Amino acid sequence: MNYDNVEIFCPYCGEKNYIDAEMSGNTAQHLICDCEVCCRPMEILLKVNSEGIIFTEVKNEEGF
Repeated sequence: MNYDNVEIFCPYCGEKNYIDAEMSGNTAQHLICDCEVCCRPMEILLKVNSEGIIFTEVKNEEGF
């Protein structure tokens, strides 16, 4: 398995968080994680392009 340490920013408090994402064989992954600082839930979408670059989209409960 290939785990990538992905840097994201909380949509509520703006603080930096890190998540370990298992991306081997997957082109997309959908997660819900709590912020390590303010503990509010974040919806995270990770996508990997053909070159192996991971793109992130992080939303709050309202979809922003």
